[in-house]
Amino acid sequence: MESIIIDNVKITHPNKVLFPESGITKLDLINYYKSVSDKFIKEVMNRPISMVRSPNGIKGPKFYQKHPTESFPEYVERVKIKEKDEYDAYITIDQLNDILYLVNIGVLEFHIWGSKIQDIETPDRIIFDLDPSNQDDSKLRELALLIKKILEDNGYKPLLKTSGSKGFHVYADVSERRFSWDDIKLISKTIAESIVRINPKEYTIEFRKEKRQEKIFIDYLRNERGSTMVAPYSIRIKEHAPISMPISWSELKNISPQSYNINNYKK
Repeated sequence: MESIIIDNVKITHPNKVLFPESGITKLDLINYYKSVSDKFIKEVMNRPISMVRSPNGIKGPKFYQKHPTESFPEYVERVKIKEKDEYDAYITIDQLNDILYLVNIGVLEFHIWGSKIQDIETPDRIIFDLDPSNQDDSKLRELALLIKKILEDNGYKPLLKTSGSKGFHVYADVSERRFSWDDIKLISKTIAESIVRINPKEYTIEFRKEKRQEKIFIDYLRNERGSTMVAPYSIRIKEHAPISMPISWSELKNISPQSYNINNYKK
């Protein structure tokens, strides 16, 4: 089958296998994103999108793409954002057709900014990416709960999701505070540093992997302007197509970072 039409979008080579060990095809990804499109769009709408493309599957070349090319259809909305001394275009997603087009051209991962296009210089989220050096999920869970308590003590309502990779993401809405990017980076750094001081044997804010010494890296740098978080419900470019899945805090004790994939996800 060379191509099919789904919701007015041409899908080429729908039976192409993108995840060879598990046999997951492009059409499987399309069907997954269709099934979660309402939730996914709610999470990414009005946010600049960065993409990770792997057109020939997870064993082929991968590349990170921030800006649309001229071949992107007109219905994929563009927004101009200042980068250094000039403005450049980013895309946003607000309809299913956007998702279908992007998956068809090999976008397997979607990453989002921590601010919205209407107020790009005012971050509305604080984000902590918990990245382990080993796979001791119990230590990751302890850290997630500690950050949850700190955020709650400061008046926030923390949310949780699997990364679909090695760790968890803890994040919270801060839109009412009207922070600047410098503010939110300083706040997140201060929280991360305070945790490391409490338990320097378990946690680190050392960016270089070779210096982490098997500790869990608390990545607060996701709170810089232009940095991104993998979008909730996005697939990751790993075998079996794991998902960055939002979960409740009560689920945490039974969930690992790659617990959910497109064959067992929560609808």
